[in-house]
Amino acid sequence: MFQSFYNKSPVFLQNLACTLIGFRKKKKRYSPEFHRFLNWLEESDTWSLEQLKEYQSEQLRRIIQHCYETVPFYTKQFDQLKLKPTDIKTPDDLKCLPVLTKETVRNNVSSLISTKFPKKSLVQVATSGTTGAGLKFYHDPMAIVFQWSVWWRFRRRFGIKLYDRHAAFTGNPVVPQRQQRKPYWRNNRAVNQVRFSAFHLSADSVHDYVAWLNKNDFVYFSGYPSVMAALAEFMQDKQLTLQKPPRVVFCGSESVLPSQRQVMQNVFGCPVADQYGAAEHVCNLSQCEHGVYHEDMEMGVIEREVIESDKTSVSARIIATGLVDMAFPLLRYDIGDVATFTTERCSCGRLSLTASCIDGRIESYIVTPDGRKIGRMAHVFADLPNVRESQIVQDSIDHLVVKVVRSAGYDATNELHFEQRIRAIVGTEMKIKFEYVNEIPRTKNGKLRAVISRI
Repeated sequence: MFQSFYNKSPVFLQNLACTLIGFRKKKKRYSPEFHRFLNWLEESDTWSLEQLKEYQSEQLRRIIQHCYETVPFYTKQFDQLKLKPTDIKTPDDLKCLPVLTKETVRNNVSSLISTKFPKKSLVQVATSGTTGAGLKFYHDPMAIVFQWSVWWRFRRRFGIKLYDRHAAFTGNPVVPQRQQRKPYWRNNRAVNQVRFSAFHLSADSVHDYVAWLNKNDFVYFSGYPSVMAALAEFMQDKQLTLQKPPRVVFCGSESVLPSQRQVMQNVFGCPVADQYGAAEHVCNLSQCEHGVYHEDMEMGVIEREVIESDKTSVSARIIATGLVDMAFPLLRYDIGDVATFTTERCSCGRLSLTASCIDGRIESYIVTPDGRKIGRMAHVFADLPNVRESQIVQDSIDHLVVKVVRSAGYDATNELHFEQRIRAIVGTEMKIKFEYVNEIPRTKNGKLRAVISRI
């Protein structure tokens, strides 16, 4: 009902609504505890690995005891397994518990809520459900504050301050779909933010986007890499430039492809930094100034279910245990994502565990007819000439559909080049069909997935 009223309202009322909602969120996220958490997190950012691991173990023992005493799901599980809370003292001991799947969470929501928290005091959250039914769960409001503190520690690594003026590019429907002319943005004055529509960006409207960006002094951009990369691509095609480039571009919610990072750096003229978070409050990884992902070990414990490895890195499925949300704690939760973890120490001086890249969803792996699982497809999309956007969909064991949004100049040679790249990885037995489309569908939250496997 609110969205319908919002869509019919004049622009000044939509700006007012964005600001009022912004003030409500600001109050929840940036409470006095936020600043206390942030100051402590910046101190713990200098800890040794041994200190971080000891902290994790302490918090793990605390949350395990809490789960057994107040969360019906875990009380029953521990009793059935004949486990006592004291059996789990360190992250290595977690393996005595089964992995918690999204389906198990979906079927046991009520029994996963701690009895110490009245349900009406909790914040209900839902995931976007990119691979089927969405997932609903609950949060302790203080855990939300802690997560935002972790995210702001990441931003402050790059010299950004709270309430710096910024442009946001996400999937929020801030501009009604039916609107056909500027402004394609709305103001959230509560946090000095302008929210740009991801759904109105095109080769024609990009002039309006850039003109407004140039009229303002935005300290940083934030949002989905697919949206900001599309903006950069359109600007590149139209030979448009930013008179006041941002200091940094912050990405989140999607894996950043190398090609996306490159075009944003080239066009926006600034560093691109990424962080990986989880709506379920179980883990977080944030890039430092050197481009390395650091585990935010204060947020949760990450176990690595190895898929493939070499001497210096391991590609692994993320199994995570949250340490901050006592209202809806998740132990050994299979978040469904894959990352490449490294053993090398980062030159930034931080001693937390590291990863070189976030590979994406586990269901984004391509399975070949000869049984191989191929997860890291990012280089397939790198520097493709005359391709605006693309997506690979596997709909059977021997068939791929490649959806392509073409730029001017795209021809049969470009298609052949793209196919050769894919075949170099998947082999000759796979059938490949190209589909040319005006746009590639996003998820409910406006995210673009580069690879989708339906098998």
